[in-house]
Amino acid sequence: MRRFGAIVSLLLLIAFGYFGCKHMFSGWESSSTDAHSDARRAFDAALPESECLSADEIRDVAEEWGWAVRDEEGFGWCVAPAGVSAWLRVTVEPPLPFSTDDENAAFYAFDAEGCSIPWRYASGEGTTCPN
Repeated sequence: MRRFGAIVSLLLLIAFGYFGCKHMFSGWESSSTDAHSDARRAFDAALPESECLSADEIRDVAEEWGWAVRDEEGFGWCVAPAGVSAWLRVTVEPPLPFSTDDENAAFYAFDAEGCSIPWRYASGEGTTCPN
């Protein structure tokens, strides 16, 4: 009977530990995600309004904010439109918890004239993954 009581006590201790940690860290992760999203929106709002927003203009704002920025050779995911000429990567701070470098970056696409263009993840006709 003592063994059964010890097993039940151990299981309760494990359960309380698991749910306590989950509760404690869920608030931390949520606030970190909000801070990252807020920073990304603020950065986009700080970009100059322009008919042709250039990589240099985005780079200047990123450097003012102390955020890492670099040209990307290509983009590894399926996106639309298919004719993007260049990519710029800006690392958003603060980072998302438990995320990859790519998940912590904002990517900007540019057309042949060097103007920033909207893009989205996609596959099918008119994308970088037409099949």
